[in-house]
Amino acid sequence: ERIKQMLVQAQYKPLPVEKQVVIIYAAVNKYLMDVEVSRIGEFESGLFDYIGANEPDIFSNIKNEKVISDETEALLKKAIEAFKEKF
Repeated sequence: ERIKQMLVQAQYKPLPVEKQVVIIYAAVNKYLMDVEVSRIGEFESGLFDYIGANEPDIFSNIKNEKVISDETEALLKKAIEAFKEKF
């Protein structure tokens, strides 16, 4: 149910691939397990805002490299964990 909710996108406003990668990474690595299904959208947009403000290299690295390098993965884990503490 969480993954289904996570994949919902606004009509005519698809998520950029780098944001899709981030939220799928969060789901696959079980960062969403303790997030209520009704709050998945809020978590997703908050996480994107947090990364954009604090670790923008994550998005640009994924977009440009087309993979999650070890360095980018370390930044992503740190960002998700920091955001979850505040969520």
